[in-house]
Amino acid sequence: MPIRETDQVAAVPPVFPAEREAALDLAPYAAIDTAWRTSRETFAALRDARGVGDLTAEIRCLAISGSLGRMEQTRRSDVDLIVVLHDNCNDDRAAEVYAEVWSRLSAVGLPPPKTRGIFSTPTSQMQLCSAAALGKVDEDRAVFGKRIQLLLDAQPLWGEEAFTSLQRVILERYGQDDALRHGDGQWTYLQRDLIRYFQSMAIDCRQRDRGKPGVWRIRNLKLQHSRRLMIGALLLLLGESTSRGRTDLDGLLSRLSFTPLERIAAIYAACDDDGFTTIAAHYEQFAAGMLDDDVRRRLAAPLSDGGPPDACEDYQRLSRNGQQLAGELWRFLLARRGDWSDRFFQTLLF
Repeated sequence: MPIRETDQVAAVPPVFPAEREAALDLAPYAAIDTAWRTSRETFAALRDARGVGDLTAEIRCLAISGSLGRMEQTRRSDVDLIVVLHDNCNDDRAAEVYAEVWSRLSAVGLPPPKTRGIFSTPTSQMQLCSAAALGKVDEDRAVFGKRIQLLLDAQPLWGEEAFTSLQRVILERYGQDDALRHGDGQWTYLQRDLIRYFQSMAIDCRQRDRGKPGVWRIRNLKLQHSRRLMIGALLLLLGESTSRGRTDLDGLLSRLSFTPLERIAAIYAACDDDGFTTIAAHYEQFAAGMLDDDVRRRLAAPLSDGGPPDACEDYQRLSRNGQQLAGELWRFLLARRGDWSDRFFQTLLF
């Protein structure tokens, strides 16, 4: 499943996934292809319903993250909407604008984000790009999460130019690393934040809702597949950038208009590694499971004997699939030793 010949990486302005066909041949992967086409339809419906009109004075951009942002929507997907307001919008008005945006998008019929999740509040460029918050362990969780998601899997619903500009400023913020300013191609601050984000997500997934087996199983399968892939995709982009021995912000920014799966395909192709078909096959297994009503019903079944939540045949099968996907990513990563910088690999652990 090689990446198609495309000008996408060098495109200015970028063409985001909702506006195009996949940069991969999805014909052999029915579930991934179905999710992509469903996502494009939903984006079109959201654009028809959005009606931001008189709110443009307060909204900088609207972005979609999560499964819809990755072009992996299922019937159970909600909308992980990132509402970015202008910096001069006060807190009271910010809450009103956020509620108004959702009222205008409600016609599409998709559920809003969870009230305790990172997408349940608006933000601003000032919050997202604050240099003072760099490296702060106690930084606001919702701001930190939205900043990372804007790089991991988001694409614009409205305000494409402002969205791309925001991604650039976020990257420049992480580029305050001395090594990056010295031009050796390292993205150490961003790499550390990605690892922090994934590890905190992993701990949360393992511990939360263990008394609700169906919720726990779906969350952990997503962790092992889509969450792992989106983190891995950006990490691979950062690692591959070190092979050029220079800071290439524009090159990294252009690749952000790819979905995580497309990013990984592009890196495999750049490294002349034919293992991407293994990634695609395992991801198809996961996507097929998420689209299969019978599988979802079995995953949601309560435990009759009070055993552990992973005591489910479908969960165990898909979990093994996730481990195999991780194994292929790890094989590819280790094969880059000698090509990518030692510092990149050291930062993965230390």
